[in-house]
Amino acid sequence: MEGIHFKRLKNGTLLLLGGEGVFQICGFLRNLVVARAIDPSDFGIAAAIAMAASFVEILAGLDVGRFLTRKQDKNMEEWLGIAHGVAVMRGVITAILLGLFGGLIADFMKMGAYSWAFQAIGIVPLLRALSNYSLWVEQRNFNYKSFVACQTIPQVITLLAAFPVLYFVEDYRTLLLLSVLNAGLYCLTSHLVAGEKYRILVNADKFRELSSYIIPLWMDAALMFAVLQGERVIVVREFGAALAGVYSVAFMLSWTPAAVLSRLGQSIGVPHFSRILDKPSMLARDYWLISSITFSLAIGFVAVFALSSSSMITFVFGDAYEAPALLIILLGAHYGFRIGRIPPTIVILAHGRTRSIAQANLIRVVGVGVSWVTALSTGSLTSVFFAAVLSEFLAMLILMVAVRPIAGFFSGILTFTCSVILGLCFLGQYWSQSPVFQANADWVNLGVAILVGLVLILVNFLILMRMQPEVWGLVKRKLLENSTD
Repeated sequence: MEGIHFKRLKNGTLLLLGGEGVFQICGFLRNLVVARAIDPSDFGIAAAIAMAASFVEILAGLDVGRFLTRKQDKNMEEWLGIAHGVAVMRGVITAILLGLFGGLIADFMKMGAYSWAFQAIGIVPLLRALSNYSLWVEQRNFNYKSFVACQTIPQVITLLAAFPVLYFVEDYRTLLLLSVLNAGLYCLTSHLVAGEKYRILVNADKFRELSSYIIPLWMDAALMFAVLQGERVIVVREFGAALAGVYSVAFMLSWTPAAVLSRLGQSIGVPHFSRILDKPSMLARDYWLISSITFSLAIGFVAVFALSSSSMITFVFGDAYEAPALLIILLGAHYGFRIGRIPPTIVILAHGRTRSIAQANLIRVVGVGVSWVTALSTGSLTSVFFAAVLSEFLAMLILMVAVRPIAGFFSGILTFTCSVILGLCFLGQYWSQSPVFQANADWVNLGVAILVGLVLILVNFLILMRMQPEVWGLVKRKLLENSTD
């Protein structure tokens, strides 16, 4: 039975990785095409609107989807109908609220001239809410075919559509139109590949159980929206739209890998850990394994950002988007710690203690307030992100403590990872100021950083594995079995 479970997990992981690769490459190419076609200030406006759309999409279904993925119940058709009802209700409410208050949001961000766009983006959550959620039910058995189809097909079509859209609309409206198109295609694809018929049901008892799980996640999504939009608001209000465009591309490069790992980890980890909640030793072992993998990836991620810094941005997006080296280094550390939040988040979602996730992001909201005060007092963009890095670390620590009664607290991993990340930040700042770095071509600095990052991922994973011989033995056994299949 365990062999069948592992085989499904392996095959599902490979499919997810392939689908995620297509999804991210197409999304990156689309944003790259748009960024190079319009001015940095226009891209900053477009990115603010697109970020609003992306986090509204989170509000429009991820929490309900995760509930369906972790729910072990034979009568899933009824749960699916109730989930559809909740999703539609929230999608309609969200669209109405954006229509009513989108103008105020735009005014607050000093983008009052674009208030119509913030209101129009409400179409996106409405379209997403009308999707068929059966793809989340299928993930309980590590069947990701429908999920991958819904992720990749709209993304490929949207990439191709970027060129004709840019031909007619060569400004911030491009990303708005592409976001609406992507949401509509996602909704259509979900119905075409659905394993279950779409219907809406009402059941008071099941609604209460569903609400107890998803309401903290709604709060968490709202807090995350406040965090990431809050930092963008600080940049726009205090440093101008042009610098907001530079920040937006830097943010996109740092946030995307963290979001990818989070989505992959939750898609694979939540159904897996929900099956072994009653097996403490296996739970602790597998939690150590995903923690070792994730923190090793976080270290490699920080290494790439710290050692390439400004060269990464100018190589990808051009000299018009040149950014301060320290800003890129701090963004790398920031999202390195965010990657570190993935393992405890997965276990918490599987267990159902979703309040802890919102509590962690509450710390990040406080960090945004500190960042704003820092911006007003120092007038420095980089000082804003010192506060962001600290609050992200505290949020990660809160989640690790919260999951301790369920799966344990790994102080060795935490201490080791934080030490390496801190060292990489100091090394990156020194390296970015060196004559060798400044004389090198951007592609050389980026290539060196990627190479060092890959080496550090492998070395750190092996070091962390050696701390737990039992887990290391399991990894070697599974690799051996896989090689003989």
